[in-house]
Amino acid sequence: MNSNTIISLRGGTGAQNIATLAPASTTETAFALVTGGGVATIVVPKGTEVLGSSNPQDPNVNPALLSYQYGRQMPVRGSNAPYYNSASFDSGKPFTVKAYGTVTTAGAYTVLYDLVLGNSATFGSNAPLSVSVASPTISTATTQWYVSAFLQWDSTSEVLNGTYTSLVASTGTATGPGITEVIATPPTAVTLALLKFSCFAKFSNAAAGNTTTCTEFSLEQS
Repeated sequence: MNSNTIISLRGGTGAQNIATLAPASTTETAFALVTGGGVATIVVPKGTEVLGSSNPQDPNVNPALLSYQYGRQMPVRGSNAPYYNSASFDSGKPFTVKAYGTVTTAGAYTVLYDLVLGNSATFGSNAPLSVSVASPTISTATTQWYVSAFLQWDSTSEVLNGTYTSLVASTGTATGPGITEVIATPPTAVTLALLKFSCFAKFSNAAAGNTTTCTEFSLEQS
């Protein structure tokens, strides 16, 4: 989270937090919220939302202090709260969706992570943005992961273009750790209302003890 962050969900045990994921199968599984178990979703704001107060998600702030949800952490000069509107992400203005965290395996297994456009719990019902490759074998250990997409959209073409990069332990996108790749099949017919994102994980084995946390899932714009 930084001064460019607009929306952020964080891992933890509170109602607004992302629950630790312990997949019961080897299929792609979405990170979900603690309360209700719904898919953890980052929605591009339109500026018309009615938002109240909530516990701040910034780890540098006392979580017991309620704060208004204005959107950006800092205002842009001359702008009014909530500091964005329906044009804030239009006309090709870039924005970034990213997720990162840790993974622990109960044996010698691999794991991969993907960002998708959409928030269906069924992976195939969404539009993949990243094409991650399997991590190196993680043998009863804990390591880190991240996946990030740099995106552009406009309301005329309704096409979502961009690039992505990912890393699990020492293995990244198709051409190497941390290398940026172009989204192979840009989603089309994407309206502003459909700009919502979720993150999935997939283990090579469904052994008990395999867990992964999403420390932060966020949307930012510089």
